Amino acid sequence: HEESDDAAIKEAQAKFKERDLMVRREGLDIVVAAAAKHPNFRSKKITTEMMLALADPEASVKSYAADKLGEFGDEAMAVQALDKEAKVAEKKIPVQQPDKEAEVKVFEADLKALDAIYAGLGKTKSPLAAPVFDRGLHHASSWVIEAAARNCKPLKGNKLVIKGLIEQLAKFYSSSVNKGN
Repeated sequence: HEESDDAAIKEAQAKFKERDLMVRREGLDIVVAAAAKHPNFRSKKITTEMMLALADPEASVKSYAADKLGEFGDEAMAVQALDKEAKVAEKKIPVQQPDKEAEVKVFEADLKALDAIYAGLGKTKSPLAAPVFDRGLHHASSWVIEAAARNCKPLKGNKLVIKGLIEQLAKFYSSSVNKGN
């Protein structure tokens, strides 16, 4: 594994330095292909490269990296990196959707990024991701709650996730019921 991983990393690192986002995505594809060759082994080296791609300034590259990190990365490292990204992304999502067109575009991009981060967390299928989903399920913004709920399905047997989902359902139904109904 080591030699093929090292060769893939070296090739990918050159692509990560390019300005063209499609070339940077190709670099990520190379790392992902190396990880896919040995699905029962999660390489820390490969995971580190995927984590570095989370810092890409282009949202589509960053989202792709989050998705693949969750799918192919070392479980503990992936959850830790995605949790860090989720904390930053969650803070960007307002309680109310903005009205101004420029703000709406930023909001939608931020929400899409958060959704990709949660999707990556879900793909880890790790109980280590449960506290991250629980935090999202108890966020002040319904947009964050929805993204967390939509992506926590792979952890559906986790007690913390189940509790968070039930609490949100109870909160929704208690606020939707009118007196006398």
